[in-house]
Amino acid sequence: MLSRRLVPTVVLVGLLYANTSSILETAGIPIDPPRTWYVKHLFRMFRVFSRTTERVYGYEARARLARALGDDGPEVWIELDPYAFFPQAGGEPNRRLSLSNFPQRTAVERARRQTTYREMVQRMKALHTRWHPEQPIDRIQLFYLTWPKSEDGYRSHIDEAERRLVIDE
Repeated sequence: MLSRRLVPTVVLVGLLYANTSSILETAGIPIDPPRTWYVKHLFRMFRVFSRTTERVYGYEARARLARALGDDGPEVWIELDPYAFFPQAGGEPNRRLSLSNFPQRTAVERARRQTTYREMVQRMKALHTRWHPEQPIDRIQLFYLTWPKSEDGYRSHIDEAERRLVIDE
């Protein structure tokens, strides 16, 4: 009789303990009760709903058209869609453009990120030139943009965007 009540009670107490500790972590309360790795990660879904931001982000690029030898005319810049070079859907192109897998805590890590951005821009130049042989480019500027989030749509306040140059190569 005791064992018939003991098992459900232990399971219920365990679930309450795991949920409570996860809610404390999500709320930012500096109490970290002991939990196993599995229990800690089982209730991570709370993190999805615990963060909100006031701003959204995206990327923009512009490219300089290559000039013919001896051409002393003004530089001509065209707008590029950096997302055209990343055929994935949703937020995947933003994740790839931001190099979110590359940490940047040390100088070596930051240098590695810049090298990767250089390689990315070189590939973008090659692809653009392959797709548009009549418009070869020799330089790309990639910009990181942030703008206020709005209920009117993702890009509704992009005219208020703050731009930061990521690479000019």
